[in-house]
Order: sequence, then C-alpha cells, then structure tokens
Amino acid sequence: MKNAKYVIWPRIDQKTCFKSMFTANLTPIVIEPILDKLELTTNLDEIEKQIKLYGADNIHCIFSTTSCFAPRGYDK
Repeated sequence: MKNAKYVIWPRIDQKTCFKSMFTANLTPIVIEPILDKLELTTNLDEIEKQIKLYGADNIHCIFSTTSCFAPRGYDK
C-alpha cells in the first residue's frame, strides 16, 4: 500500500473528513448512502465493488465516519 492513493469514503455531509483527504494528497472515492425506508445506511456492496475496481493495493483506507444527524440508521 506504499503507493496507494485512493480513499473509499462512505459519504456523510461533514466536509472536514473530505478536506483531510485532499490535504493528504489522496483521491476520495465517494460512496453514496442507501435510503432504506426513512433511514440512510452504508452501501457495503458498492464499497466492495470499488475495492475490486481499483484494486485493494491501490486503496489507502476506508475512511468511515459516524453521524448523529437524522435520519441515520445503524449499519450491518
């Protein structure tokens, strides 16, 4: 992972996390949440798809954040 430049980021509407990726000279891969009834959940299938697409060795990390803002549901 020495040359990995991508960060998988399950999107959340707080810009500090996003800005930190650019500051570290990394490229975010934004994963949109899924609307499940009235709650937003993390799209785990899309995260897996992007890891396969870009290659695990090119992914620096998965930058997962939590939010207390409604309507956020728990992740599996």
